[in-house]
Amino acid sequence: MQAHRRTTEDATEDATEDGDEPPMTEVTRALKDAAYVTIGMGVIAFQKAQVARNDLTRQLDGESARVQAQVADVLRVVEAQVEEACGTFEAQLQVTQNQLHRLARDADGRLGPVAQEVESRLDEIEARLPEQVQGLVRQARQATRDAGDQLRSLLGNAA
Repeated sequence: MQAHRRTTEDATEDATEDGDEPPMTEVTRALKDAAYVTIGMGVIAFQKAQVARNDLTRQLDGESARVQAQVADVLRVVEAQVEEACGTFEAQLQVTQNQLHRLARDADGRLGPVAQEVESRLDEIEARLPEQVQGLVRQARQATRDAGDQLRSLLGNAA
């Protein structure tokens, strides 16, 4: 090992005397240069990535604004269509209610005389029935009149 050490020292001294750098210094310098180049390329790559990120952010911001504008436009169209449909529905509902009210009045006008005739005949029949049965018939007839009044009231309120 001593011989090897002496040879390395001799080579270092020889290289120094000749003006050349020792072999380890050249390797160290080459490794340092490679490290600096690698770090420099890493910095450049990082800067390029930052630029690309900034470009992409601007592009996405622009796309986001465009999509938001399109959504707002579609929303306005849908709202207008819904309002129009509601207006049409309300108008049709009003027409239907008016027609129903007229039909109810017409039916009441046409059936009124018939109902009076039926009532007078039921009065005659009821008078001939036994007392206990007359009470039941009166209750049934009153329930029928109440139901008719409720129906007329509902139809009248619908208009």
